[in-house]
Order: sequence, then structure tokens, then C-alpha cells
Amino acid sequence: VREAAESVSLSHRLNALPRELSGGEKRRVGLARVMVAKPVLLVADEPTAGLDAGLKADLIDLVVKRKSRDSHCAKTGKLPDHLGAVLLVSHDLPLVTYACDRVVVMYNGKVIEKFQVAKMREQTHHPYTRRLLHAAGMGNEPSSTVQFPKRAPPRDDGCSWANSCELAKKQCFEGVPKLAKIASEQEVACFILEGS
Repeated sequence: VREAAESVSLSHRLNALPRELSGGEKRRVGLARVMVAKPVLLVADEPTAGLDAGLKADLIDLVVKRKSRDSHCAKTGKLPDHLGAVLLVSHDLPLVTYACDRVVVMYNGKVIEKFQVAKMREQTHHPYTRRLLHAAGMGNEPSSTVQFPKRAPPRDDGCSWANSCELAKKQCFEGVPKLAKIASEQEVACFILEGS
């Protein structure tokens, strides 16, 4: 427990009551509890929401990247190795691409794309993924050249993104695309990209 508290920079707060902890400290206590439990799979749903940038980077390094900025844990290396696989759920694309090897993009409750972070910049993405990357400043094309139509509500029939898609054709409104491999280690649910 002491090692877990030290790894999340809370060793000085071991005697504090829950009401005496800030929101960020409570989140770090939660992380320390997970580390003590040694899970085989950790599902981290927006684990850094509400944290400042410095603490966010420290926690992601510790949990996902398996490295610590804390000198004691860097020497022992014990706690980060106790964690198994990590499934990171987040809307923060820069965080996702920093912390993860593989990305699964969902829209309207469905998986629309899977790709490797290492190949992200060299691939053509689903129009929704393109929009997300562009909004995060991570798109392949300069901002001045990108023109997206106004976003519309998802469809219940056909491709759920078709109402907002700049590439949509007749078939997009008539059928539901399935995930198909379009490149090495990339799958996309898009009729247009599937045919390219």
C-alpha cells in the first residue's frame, strides 16, 4: 500500500481522511487501489478527466506506459509491472495516441474503424475519424484545405454517419457497412473506403 501511494505521489497523505483529499487526490487513491489489486485487465474510462496536464501525464505514464516519474518506483519497477492489459476509453485523441498502440473508433454505439497508432498518419481514415483527428489538430491535411459539412444527427438506417459525411453516396443511405480490412492492420466500416 505504501509503494502504491508513493507511486501516485500520495505518500504524504496516508493519514488523511477522504473528506480532506482533493478531487485529483481521490482519483490517485483510486489508481493506487487498482495497482494493489493487480488486475489482469484494467478498463480505464476517462481516467484523467478533471486532472491538470502534469498529473495526467504522470498517471498515464504509470498506468498505461508502465513507467514512473517517481524515483523510488523507477528503481524498484514493481508496481507498474503488476498491471495487466489496459483498455483506455477516452475522447482525448492526443492522450489516446500517446498512451495506446491500437485505436478503436466508435460512433453511435458501433465500431467504425480500427488502426495502429504507429501507422495513423500514413492511412486514409473513416470520415468520422478524419473529423476527430482534424478537430484535435492531428489530421493529415492542412486545416485550411479541410471543408466538412455541418454535422447532422446519426441515421437509424444505412451508415449512421452518412448524414454528416462529405463522401456519402447512395449506397451509404441504403446499407450498413461492415468492418473490412483496407490496409495492413486497419479496418474501416465505410463503403467508400472499402472500394478504394
